[in-house]
Amino acid sequence: MNATLPSSLHVDSGRGFRSVQRQVLYLLRGLQARGTKVLLCCPKAGRLYQHAQELGIPTEALTIRSGMDFPSTVRLARLFAESHCDLVHAHDAASHTVARAAQGVNPEQAPALGLIRSRYDLDEDEPLNRMQGAGGLMRWIVNAPRIRTHLENRGVPPQSIDVVPPAVDAAGLTDGPPDAADPWGLRQRDAPVVGTVGHLTRTKNVALLVQAFSRLRQAVPKAHLLLVGAGPQTRTLHKLTATLG
Repeated sequence: MNATLPSSLHVDSGRGFRSVQRQVLYLLRGLQARGTKVLLCCPKAGRLYQHAQELGIPTEALTIRSGMDFPSTVRLARLFAESHCDLVHAHDAASHTVARAAQGVNPEQAPALGLIRSRYDLDEDEPLNRMQGAGGLMRWIVNAPRIRTHLENRGVPPQSIDVVPPAVDAAGLTDGPPDAADPWGLRQRDAPVVGTVGHLTRTKNVALLVQAFSRLRQAVPKAHLLLVGAGPQTRTLHKLTATLG
């Protein structure tokens, strides 16, 4: 095992396989590659659990149907004692609440280095309210300065927050083969392309990108915007693009 990195237990309540679950998987694979002991706790019916098992990442099943899932809290407290992990990393709101509760079930067996919480947006305040008066070690990892500012405004000590921007594996972004499919004829038109991939939600604010692109096209008429994804904002974005021409 790598003596320079602490062993870690990771908790995620997601049943799909969106960006958060992908980041969890990337992190665990990276830690394992460095010889670090990891354990993932997540719903057995979820795709993250299935992918982790396929990759040989140690996994334990938790239901985590909400932050008030008592059976998951008790089970997680037992896993703290059995795994002897140095720290626990909660990757979403429900996991954070369950992990905090599990720490209180048996404080003597709780991870010695405390709890790390990743936060990816501004819509997860319920666990934060519970955390304000709680003791113990606690650190936050956020992916944008605006989320750091939001937490500081809610009373989280600045020294407890680290900003880690989302990473991109540039080596994987190689040019495609010259005969790759090009259904829009963009290659033939030599059109510069602006693209985004993600769940089309209000949090992503893809509408702002569409509005900015409408101004870009005034200067670069050949430019093309490619949106990849689906979600509750899909119809709204269709209407916006039609309105902007």
